Amino acid sequence: MVDDRNSPVASWLRTRFPFHRGIQRQIRETSGTTKVEPPEGAVFGTVGGAIDWWLRVVVDPDEPQLDLAFSGIRLLGDHPAAGLGIELLGSYGISILNHDLEAEKPARLTESGTETQARVCYALALFTEVFRAPIAQSKLLSLQQDSSVDDLLGLASDDEVADLIAMRTESERSLLPYLPSGAVVCGPTFEGSRDLSADADLIVGDLLLELKATRGGKPRGDGKRTIRFERSDVDQLLGYLLMDYTDAYGIAQVGVYAPRFASFNSWPVEWFLAELAGRVVDLGEARDQFKSVLQEELPQYLESLRR
Repeated sequence: MVDDRNSPVASWLRTRFPFHRGIQRQIRETSGTTKVEPPEGAVFGTVGGAIDWWLRVVVDPDEPQLDLAFSGIRLLGDHPAAGLGIELLGSYGISILNHDLEAEKPARLTESGTETQARVCYALALFTEVFRAPIAQSKLLSLQQDSSVDDLLGLASDDEVADLIAMRTESERSLLPYLPSGAVVCGPTFEGSRDLSADADLIVGDLLLELKATRGGKPRGDGKRTIRFERSDVDQLLGYLLMDYTDAYGIAQVGVYAPRFASFNSWPVEWFLAELAGRVVDLGEARDQFKSVLQEELPQYLESLRR
């Protein structure tokens, strides 16, 4: 909905919080140019999903929250890829009971070798794509009845694995030391997710963090790329913050990490809202207003699209 400028969601966010350019400028200035360029032939979207998974696993190694990937496995039905996905999860102590994930002291993915971690996260990204989007071109569909888990892990090319390892290595310097302490929630949903289906990337302590594996805009004259952080990206982060209607997560900071740029930016919630609005904002009031947009205006808009 934030990409649809005609939707009441995008319209309200852009009217109520019109001053996004300062945030964009700060991200652009601190990001510089690309630190990790994707290799030729890489499936860019899948690699982006894979580094998202890997960073989630690194931040929260003890309680992997794999529901999104498992939802994709279920949608594959009887396809051989589904069975291999279940077998892969089982190798880490995660079993399927009553069509739900069940983990009893799961083995840490982070105890595997670095290349294996990259390949597992690539597989998780492929399954997540099945859940989020049509799968006509999915690499998973190349798997056959006689395929093995090794074949599943082999769907990531060596160049893609090297690309993932490079981004993961950069995160050790530019992200992990700066994360707050506290509980970790991977793929958090919010009270407002009942009104607008959406899940964020991470909440770490009191920080709401979005991961943006963008490769940047078009190459400059020197061949370098600078980061692209669109108004819709600002709205996505802002929307997640406002969808936590009753402050269930106690979010006090919001942030963005761009793995290809090794760039981490975070802001106190009060400053972030005031910067975007051009004045001091009452968070509770803004959440109540956004709730009304999602519950009253959005259903009417969606109904008009169906006519």
